[in-house]
Amino acid sequence: MKYFFLTAVIFLLAFPITSSAKISNTSELIAAMQQRYEKSWYKTATFVQETTNFQPDGTSKVETWYEAMSVPGSLRIDFTPTSAGNGILFTGGKIFVFKDGKVDTTRPFEHPLLILGFDIYRSPAADITAKLQALKFDLAVP
Repeated sequence: MKYFFLTAVIFLLAFPITSSAKISNTSELIAAMQQRYEKSWYKTATFVQETTNFQPDGTSKVETWYEAMSVPGSLRIDFTPTSAGNGILFTGGKIFVFKDGKVDTTRPFEHPLLILGFDIYRSPAADITAKLQALKFDLAVP
């Protein structure tokens, strides 16, 4: 995955850092992002998302997902109907899949979107760098 720098540029365009310092590497970018948002980036969020899943047979299925996030590192998604007890929990570097209100499967998983979109503002830079390296992001891209 060589898209970290591109992703970071997109974040910078969306959330500009008010500094005249030139950012020339990933460590400087993470530091600038954290400095800019250390006091304002949220710790929790809830939202509803309409999701379209495309099936192999060419059909699609639209679902409503109820999501709750705690930054850093945790995202819960409840699928409709919520009374069925189906969903996913990302936490502690793992994914837990729930069916009928019980854990069906679990495995190690670091969610790249959580890391790049949210945790990057609330986790130590060294932790973010280590997770991105483990996910094979090329942090040497200038």
